[in-house]
Amino acid sequence: MLDPLEPIDDGAALRRTYGCFPTGVAAVCGLVAGAPDGMAAGSFTSVSLDPPLVSVCVQNSSSTWPRLRALARLGVSVLAETHDRACTALSRKGGDHFESVSWDATGDGAILVHGATAPRRHGVARLRAAR
Repeated sequence: MLDPLEPIDDGAALRRTYGCFPTGVAAVCGLVAGAPDGMAAGSFTSVSLDPPLVSVCVQNSSSTWPRLRALARLGVSVLAETHDRACTALSRKGGDHFESVSWDATGDGAILVHGATAPRRHGVARLRAAR
C-alpha cells in the first residue's frame, strides 16, 4: 500500500504511484512505404464526440512516431485482454512490431488489429509538441 503522505521525489516512486491506475492500451498503426508500422499507446483518450476527436500522447524520444505522423490515416485499435503478445510486440524498441500481430489494412493505409474491442481509422488533424 502506498503512503499518501509520502513525498514523491524519484521516478521509481512516481511509477509505483501511477501504476495503480489501470489503463487501456491502443495500437496506433499504419502502412509506411507499404509495410506495417505501429506502436502501443497507453495514453489514448476520447476528446470530443462532435466533432469526433481523440488524443494520443507519444514520448518525445519515440522512433516510431516520426514515421506515423506523416500518414493521412492511422488505425487505432483498442486492444483486448487477449492481446498481450500484440501489446508486447508493438511496445518493443526496434525489431518487428508485427510479429504475432494479426491485422488488416484499409484502402487508405490504416492498420487495424484483429480482435480489437474498438478498431477505428482516424485522420491526423493536429500535432502538439510538449515543451
